[in-house]
Amino acid sequence: MQSSSLGRVWTAVLLSSLAFFTAACGGSDSNNYGGFSQAQVNQFLGNFAGRGVLSNGQTGTLNMLVAADGKVSGTFQVANPVVAALATFSVATGSYSISGSVDPNTGAFTVTGTVPDFGTFSITGVLPRNGGLGTYLVTLNGQTFSGSIQSGTTPPNNNSNPSGENTKPILGGTLSNFLFSGNGFNGVNPPLTSPSVTGELTTGSSDNNHLVIGLAQPGVALGDFRTLTFLVVTRGNPLTTGTYNILQNGTDSGFGVSLSDTSGNTVNAAWAETAETSGTFTITSLTDSQVEADFDVSLVGPNAETPGTAQGTFNTSGHIVANFLNLP
Repeated sequence: MQSSSLGRVWTAVLLSSLAFFTAACGGSDSNNYGGFSQAQVNQFLGNFAGRGVLSNGQTGTLNMLVAADGKVSGTFQVANPVVAALATFSVATGSYSISGSVDPNTGAFTVTGTVPDFGTFSITGVLPRNGGLGTYLVTLNGQTFSGSIQSGTTPPNNNSNPSGENTKPILGGTLSNFLFSGNGFNGVNPPLTSPSVTGELTTGSSDNNHLVIGLAQPGVALGDFRTLTFLVVTRGNPLTTGTYNILQNGTDSGFGVSLSDTSGNTVNAAWAETAETSGTFTITSLTDSQVEADFDVSLVGPNAETPGTAQGTFNTSGHIVANFLNLP
């Protein structure tokens, strides 16, 4: 059954799913899978830097300064121009000002900027803590791209964080054979049609080995997302191919599932596993470049640990291919 401690784990996962799903899980082994305590106020002051691939060789570098009042300022710099014009995406190189805010308790942030001839773009995510490595989403000209972020003024340049754990961000992938049905479910059905695939794999930890895969579907309004997230926890054991069952408490191994509907930093509705939830998450392939998995879960219900208007339960199944981002 779902304990209150497990509920808190999924509350943290939901905060990490505000618009994209980030893996703010690195750093100290005691980070509780990105669990942000409401008592930890103003812990995100200072500089953060990120980098990611936009398309066909273009890169985007993110530099953010978080002030004491939670205001964010900085730049988003596009480099390595595309030689051949893309069908629906091409942006001039340059540095574009960004501004926004971050929740000083959770690290959830949204910033926006403007690119000439393209209009407003948004960057959403959750800032990492304890030297961790996280990911974020950039939404520009109707397309969504992922990047990796860490504290300081230097963007990530490898897949290792300072604690010695090995973290591989996920950038891109596919969802296939997706089925979704609800019973009294009051969310968008189906919640996903062509989601972005994000997340991370962390290995080499004494008690924090895990896989996070987030399927993020942009909504109609800027900053609106629906995110179906899977968290596979193996604690100090290696994560391998095979079948994982639903987590029963906050200390065992297994997997959890969460669905959130968010607008910026606001949770509209959220569902997660409950005592009635059953199902499996089967990792069918795990290589240096990607992970593949099948999921099949039933009776996922409202998450009592979070605000929102969630009602009813849902069943879902499908196949995920998630590609690892190997930063140079």
